[in-house]
Parts: sequence; structure tokens; C-alpha cells
Amino acid sequence: MKTLVLSVDRDDDFGVKARVRSPIIGRKANLQAATKLALKDAEDSDTNALFYAISLYDKLKKEGKRVEIATICGDPEVGRKSDEKIAEELNYVLRKVKPDSVYFVSDGSEDDYILPIITSRIRVDHIKRVYVRQDRSIESSYYFIIKALKDEKIRKKITIPIALAMVLYGILVGMVPFLVSFIISGAENVLRETNLLSQFGGGLLLTIIGVYLITWAYALDERIENMIKNFNRKVREGSTSPYFTVVSIVLILFGMARAWDAWNSVEGDITKHMLFFTAAGMWWWIFGILIHETGNVADAYFLKGKVPKSFWIITLSMMGMAMILWAILDSVKVVLGYAQMENSLFFIYLSLSVAGMLLLMAAWVNRTLGKKARLEAQWRK
Repeated sequence: MKTLVLSVDRDDDFGVKARVRSPIIGRKANLQAATKLALKDAEDSDTNALFYAISLYDKLKKEGKRVEIATICGDPEVGRKSDEKIAEELNYVLRKVKPDSVYFVSDGSEDDYILPIITSRIRVDHIKRVYVRQDRSIESSYYFIIKALKDEKIRKKITIPIALAMVLYGILVGMVPFLVSFIISGAENVLRETNLLSQFGGGLLLTIIGVYLITWAYALDERIENMIKNFNRKVREGSTSPYFTVVSIVLILFGMARAWDAWNSVEGDITKHMLFFTAAGMWWWIFGILIHETGNVADAYFLKGKVPKSFWIITLSMMGMAMILWAILDSVKVVLGYAQMENSLFFIYLSLSVAGMLLLMAAWVNRTLGKKARLEAQWRK
């Protein structure tokens, strides 16, 4: 029976600091690697873990057991990339050494994340954690917090309420009074009010921090990066959806321009400006989104030869909500005295509301039937 003493360096300190290539197999190679890393960073916990692994190897050797020692390393980008590299190196070591069991030596709680990778490939008879620089409870608590913050669900629950409160407070208390005064009194009078300026600055700062926290909680930077990569990939593959995306962006920007013109064309309070702003740009934004979805549908049709049901659900839902919202916006304009209601317009708004409700009901029925069909198909299987 052969035992493998396995040390794991998840963030590849041996490669980054000591310039040692992994996997490292054999006592001599591991001792050289530990010495090199100790000379570069004597306080690194991976050094002490490997020295312990070597001493364990020597102890098992004296007991007359068949034993080998190896160190596998991940990647400085800890996560999926490092764990994939660890899995590849582990497979190589197992093929070369052919052990029956493993003694796993860890430098702390972080390496517990890769323990399932090891146990899925070979039996683990012993686990030893070597704590050097931090107290065990402190390190475990630290990695528990880090792990919790990496979990998107937990991160959203903790961060989003705080971020939304900061954004709402910053906009409503700090920025809105300044903008209202700017519209009513003009730039010259507002700039003389130091209290308003400081209030606006504080509100703007809170809003920026809140938006940053929301971006971090939803990993929007990664999503945007992935969107750009997918866009470039689709262009290289000759896909049609990128062109629809460009058209949709143009429509949305044109809608923003029309909405801004509507904002500047009216005089009055902030409510009136917001009503005209939304009404002027709404349909451009709706059609921009639908054009983007049409591009995705075109790709799906060319690949599978049929239009996904989700497209009809999205289209019906958005058109229904847009019709209802349009009727509501124009009705609010009349109620607040910003426009006059004619008898013909009343029936138009009523018809739009009814049509919007029917479209939403059609989307709901389509979605419900789709779910029922999927459940029946799963049940038959």
C-alpha cells in the first residue's frame, strides 16, 4: 500500500515568489522548493506547511511505509482558474505516483475549498492543518468572511439594502433640492448658495458609493466584460445579433436625446419635467430593447430553426406594460393640469390600457403553458 503526502499551494506562491514549477514530486525537489520559498518569504505559511509535509514523509519512511511526497500549485487568480490547475496537476501526480491513499497537508482554512477535488479522486486518510502566522480562530473567521462575501447571494443581502439607502438618500436629500433650485432659480442664484452646493456634493458622493456597491454586489464589471467578450466573439463568428445590438443602442440614445429635448421644452416643477421626459423617450427605449432581443432570436432561429417562446413572452409583456404606462403618463398629465383631455383621447387611453392588460395576460398564459409542458416532459422521462 502506497501513501502520498500531498501539500497544496492554492495561490501558487512557489511559482510566483520562488519561480518553482509544479507539480513538485520527491523529497529532494520539495526540500529545494521549500528552501527557495523560505529565502524569498520566510513568513509564508506555504513554506511551513511544506516543511511539515517533508517531516511527515520522513516519519512515515522510518516506519517502513511506502510513501511519496508531492506539492501541487494553483494560480494567483484564486478561484475557478486555480482549482482547475490544481485538478490537472493532481491527476498527473496520481498517474505518476499511483498511490492508494493521501495524507493532505494544508496551510489553513483556504485550502479546504480544494479538499473536495482531492477526495473525488482518491481516499484521504489524514488531514493536517499547519497554522503559523495567525491564530486558528482568527484565520478561520477571516476566510469565513471572505467566502461569505464571495457568495453572490449573501453579498446581495448584506450590500444591496445599504447601497440602495445611500443612493436614495443621496438623490432625494442631496441632489434633488439642488436640481429643483437650479431649474427654478437658475445657475447664478444656486451657485451662491453654499449650503446647497455642499448638500449636492455630499449627495453625489453617497450616490457614487452606493452605485459602486451595487456594481460590486451584482458583479456588473464582470458581466460587462463578459458582454464585450461575447460581442467580439459573435462578430468573429459572423453572428447577426451584434448588428441588432448596435441598432438598439442607437435607438436608446436617440430616445435619450428626444427625452432631454422634452425636458428642456417645458417649464414648471420637477414632476412635469419627469413626466414629459419619460413619455418622450419611453417608446424609443422599448423598441431598442425589442430590437436587441430580435437579434438574439435571429441567432437562435438560424441555429435551431425556430423562434424561442421566451421572445414572445418578453415582447407581449413589454408592449403591454408600455401601453399601460403610456396611458397612465398621459392621464397624470391631464390630472395635474399639464395637458387637456379630449373625448377621443379618453377612449384611446382606455383602449390602450385594455390592450396592454390583454397582452400581459397573453404573456402570462404563454409562460404558464410553457412551464406546464416542461414539467410534463420531465415527468414522462
